[in-house]
Amino acid sequence: MMEPALRTIAVHLPAASLCSRLLEMAIPLAQRSDATLVGVHVVPAVVVYADATVSMSTEFIVAQQEAFKDDAEAIRRAFRHGVEPSGVAFEWSNADTGDEPTMRAASTFCNIADLVIASQYHDRIPAAAGYSPDDLVLGTGRPVLIVPVSGELRPLGRRVLVAWNGSREAARASFDALPLLAPEAEMRLVAVDSPRGDVTLNAMTRALSRHGVHAVPISISRSGGRSVSEDILRHAAEFSADMLVLGCYGHSRLRETVFGGATTRILRDMTLPVLMAH
Repeated sequence: MMEPALRTIAVHLPAASLCSRLLEMAIPLAQRSDATLVGVHVVPAVVVYADATVSMSTEFIVAQQEAFKDDAEAIRRAFRHGVEPSGVAFEWSNADTGDEPTMRAASTFCNIADLVIASQYHDRIPAAAGYSPDDLVLGTGRPVLIVPVSGELRPLGRRVLVAWNGSREAARASFDALPLLAPEAEMRLVAVDSPRGDVTLNAMTRALSRHGVHAVPISISRSGGRSVSEDILRHAAEFSADMLVLGCYGHSRLRETVFGGATTRILRDMTLPVLMAH
C-alpha cells in the first residue's frame, strides 16, 4: 500500500505521568514513518472566581501560575528524556492559553499534525488541565489516536476493527486509518444495528480493497441486551484487534450529545487504542 505518509505526529501531554505511556505508542509510529514528534502542552490559566466569598490574593495567583509553569517544564523534560534515546526527530510546543479554554488552545496547536496522539481520560490528569479527549477530537481537524491508560500496547495496524455506520465521520476515520496500517493488515468492518451501515458495507469493503486493504464486512444485530458499545468492544476483543477505528458523531446539535453515547462509553471502557475523526 502506498498511502500518504505521516510526517508530523503531535503528542498531547497534559501531565508528565502520561509521557512514557504515550511515547510507547508514538515512537514506533514515528520510526515507521520517519516522522517528527511534536510534544504539545498548554499551560492552564488560573481561574479567578467572581464570587466575592472566594478570596484569591495576587500572591496566590502568581504562585499558581509559577506552579503551572513548573509542571510544563517537567512535562517538557519527560518528553525530551523519552524521545532522545530513540533517535526520532522531535520538537516541543508549549504555550499559555491566552483567552482560549485549555483544550481549544491545545486543538489549535495540534492542527499542524498529520496525526494526534492523546490519552484516555484518567483521574491522575490535573483538573486544571481541563483535559477532555472528546474536546480534542471535536476541536482539531486531525485524526486523534486515543491511547488507553492501562493494558498491553501491541504493534499498531495489524488487526484493525472499524465501527462502520455509513456516516461521514465513520468514512473519514476509516480513510484516516490507512497510513497507520501495517503491510498485510487484516481489517473488519462491523455494522451494529445500522441500516445505513449495512447498505454501504460491501461498497466500503471494495473501496478499501483498492488501497490494498483486505477488509471483511460484518453486519450484526444486538442480542442479550448488550449496547452498541459493548458489541463493538466484544468484537474487537474476539478479533484480537490492536486498533479500533471510530467516527465521532451524534444525532443532535446540542454539544452534550454531539459526542454520541456509544462513543463516550467506548472511550470509558476501551482497552485498545482508538482512532477517531470528526
